[in-house]
Amino acid sequence: MGVIPAIKGFQDASVNVDVHILHPGLLLDRYADYLTSRFDDFNQERGQKPHILRVIKANTACKVAHEPFLARWKAFYDALPVEHKREWTQACIWRLAAHLSRASTLENGAICLHPIYGFVYLPGSGMKGLARSWAHQTEQPKSEIIRILGSFDFRDNEEEMKIEPGDAAGSVVFLDAWPSTWPILECDIVNNHHKDYYANQGVNSPPGDWESPNPTYFLAVKPGTVFRFAVVARDRNTSKEDVETAASWLKSGLEELGAGAKTAAGYGYFS
Repeated sequence: MGVIPAIKGFQDASVNVDVHILHPGLLLDRYADYLTSRFDDFNQERGQKPHILRVIKANTACKVAHEPFLARWKAFYDALPVEHKREWTQACIWRLAAHLSRASTLENGAICLHPIYGFVYLPGSGMKGLARSWAHQTEQPKSEIIRILGSFDFRDNEEEMKIEPGDAAGSVVFLDAWPSTWPILECDIVNNHHKDYYANQGVNSPPGDWESPNPTYFLAVKPGTVFRFAVVARDRNTSKEDVETAASWLKSGLEELGAGAKTAAGYGYFS
């Protein structure tokens, strides 16, 4: 174990702390296992995999104590005082990688963890963006996209589309997608065998078997994990049709476009 950069006395007090009380998100984003007390020798290659395994261990240990909190999503949804709302579940077909480049001590190896409970979740803002992307790619009517999702990406055409200031928010709200059961994290790897070739765009560096692999580790959600999704009316003026349309856009986006990172490699697609 290296040196933990922290206030005086905290390091000694935390040496024997049981891993089950660690918050996976804080451990992922704030902890750095420096090799020296000068805090200037954090080795990305040597430190990344042990750090990821540490987070996985903490996440697994939290399962028993924190899994009951997942029921709060359903309680919140049921308590929403709106007439029209839609919930459903979908499972990721393969691994899910989300927010790899978020601000943390890892380089392109992080994942989106709930700031309070520490489990993987998909923010509602991302779900809205995925639904919008699907609507655009399938050429849904612009007027319908504006009414349901808001006018954010049509600001340059406000005069043409006759957008009123109140239309910016859209008629529906996308809830954060929480897992149905405590999600299992896995350590995944991207192993670049030709670092110099790609770094120099092939100029004077042909790909050859003399190059050493350059493994990069990252966190991913285990395949088959089930998430709960929901779209709800913003107010009493929202029609049931708008809610159902937004839900269908998101469901199709999850199936055809995928959520999170590395979708081109098959990550993030849902059943």
